[in-house]
Amino acid sequence: MLKFLRRRHERWYRHNPWHLVLDLGAFLVIIILLICFWAWRGYRPTIDLVSNAPIHKTAPAQLEFSLAKTALKPGEVIKLKVKYHNQGQVLNAINLSFASLNEDYVFVPAGSNLGALGAKESGEKEISLTFKGPGRVGDKINWQARIEYQGASGNFSDFQILPALQIMPDLQASAKIYYTSPQGDQLGAGPLPPQVDLPTNYWVSWEVSGFNPNLENFIMSAKLPSYVNLTDKKSLLAGNLKYNQAIRQVVWALPKFSSDTTGQAGFEIQLIPTLRNVGQVLDLLKDMKYSAIDKVSGVEITGTLDNLSTDLEFDRLNRGQGKVAS
Repeated sequence: MLKFLRRRHERWYRHNPWHLVLDLGAFLVIIILLICFWAWRGYRPTIDLVSNAPIHKTAPAQLEFSLAKTALKPGEVIKLKVKYHNQGQVLNAINLSFASLNEDYVFVPAGSNLGALGAKESGEKEISLTFKGPGRVGDKINWQARIEYQGASGNFSDFQILPALQIMPDLQASAKIYYTSPQGDQLGAGPLPPQVDLPTNYWVSWEVSGFNPNLENFIMSAKLPSYVNLTDKKSLLAGNLKYNQAIRQVVWALPKFSSDTTGQAGFEIQLIPTLRNVGQVLDLLKDMKYSAIDKVSGVEITGTLDNLSTDLEFDRLNRGQGKVAS
């Protein structure tokens, strides 16, 4: 170090003292910067919070949220179950407000009140709500519940992340039976109302809507009563139609969907009533159900349809002519 200073003196300081001033200034700046750095490293401030309300380390009540299902169609009701247990003090109210973490979605209603809770009181409540937004198939909605506990000694706020919601395709299926089509064309044959020991033929129309390429393996089925048979007439725009004679079940299968898929199938059934059916309205199709798999979530979408009878509920010209005549 001394050798370095002697060189500086011989070369610079002896000829111009300002070089010494500049070197001393630079050295002082370095010393000051080092002092500031180590002072910042060792700084540990103490903060005093002054408040009239007590500070809780934990919420005064335990809340547990659960959903019966997280995969929902647009407009489908969300069933949110809340189990609660008051751990100590009497609570005047527990207010919940629901907020989506996705900007496009909101919940209706936006909140709920669990009411007052006595000390150590437990219970559960089911809250029904829906989401509003674009409803894009495949969207995942992340959301949370803000919880405000109101007690005699003060209030406490908390929040919980709720199970994420997955928006599913709004798959819908329908089944109708006609003797005369909506356009006035005769599709059926035989007596109407049906008569004992005489065959009456009807036309069954099945349709599916709300599908998209994310769906696969759509199946729709129905069972024929013992007095109803399947004829060889059918019309298929997509998929295939099969009949299991052993269990009297008609099955329509669509393995894949595309933008060109037309979800329609039709087939003819034949009723031959017996003497014991006189005066009765008979079921023609029963136990109807449908299902498909959503490839994105792996969830199976299912649905059921009401039985269809000889009363021809969807035939505008012939509805109500279902009682078997002798």
